[in-house]
This record gives sequence, structure tokens and C-alpha cells, in this order.
Amino acid sequence: MLFVLLLILPLILAFPLEDLEPRKGHPDYEPDDGRDPTVKLQTDTNWCVNEITITGLYDKFIDQDLYFGIPYAQPPIGPRRFRAPEQINYITNITAQQHAPACPKHQIPLQKVIMV
Repeated sequence: MLFVLLLILPLILAFPLEDLEPRKGHPDYEPDDGRDPTVKLQTDTNWCVNEITITGLYDKFIDQDLYFGIPYAQPPIGPRRFRAPEQINYITNITAQQHAPACPKHQIPLQKVIMV
């Protein structure tokens, strides 16, 4: 009996409790009106002050605003490779509604990983 309880206990503890209070999203965004969430940022470069808009997605299932694929640094190519990250200067609006491309890597066939 103790063995069965020890097997079931992690499942019981891992089961999420339902939040009875409704969740609140971004204070300036009303999820029922169907528009995508946006954030306005002012960027200050050496030569100008620019305002950009970042547009994300609203996920009704988790009641959250989501922003995917926002670059946080210059790409590490050419002379920037193996150096500290450099700040990116945003000059255009960003649509953050899908993940950025994955880094290239060597794919190992699944048959070699799982010995059948």
C-alpha cells in the first residue's frame, strides 16, 4: 500500500490547482476586442530619438500577451563572432508574433540516439 501511495503522490502534487480568481492581462489591453497587444518604446541612438511599436499575440488559453523572437543584440557574425554582445538599435517596428529562426546545428538521426 505504501508503495502505491509513493507512486501516486508525485502525480497528485504535480497536478496544478485551478486559480479561481480571473487573471488580469496588460492594463491597457482588453482581450475581448480582438486586437493584438502592442508596446511602444522610445529608443535613443547617437543621432536620433525614435519610437517603435512591438506587436505581439494574445493567448486566450493562458490569458497572456506573448512576444516572440525579439532580437536583444546584434547577430554574432563576422567581426562580432566570439565577442561580447552589442546593443541593437531599433529603427523599425517589430512584429513579435512568431519565434525567431533556430540556430543552425548538426542534426543527429533519431535512430542513432535510440538503439532499437
